[in-house]
Amino acid sequence: MVTRPTEATPHEFNPWLRVTSLIETAGHLLGLNEGLIKRIVTPERILEVAVPIRMDSGEVEMFHGWRIQHSTARVRARAASVFTPV
Repeated sequence: MVTRPTEATPHEFNPWLRVTSLIETAGHLLGLNEGLIKRIVTPERILEVAVPIRMDSGEVEMFHGWRIQHSTARVRARAASVFTPV
């Protein structure tokens, strides 16, 4: 399993890991402690759903969706829902 973008081969690149490594690098440059960096990177809530859809061909495909909320501390959380076929 790839845990860092530098460990991934081109077909395994993971955008989430790339962004996480950028946040960690910025946090270290700003002198933030590890706990605060982890708090920034770690979402407060993750909702994952799987929706079966019958296609025109009659096949049933599963679509997975995610809603991620990073913080509800200051305002109501805003997040996008993302659906992708598996």
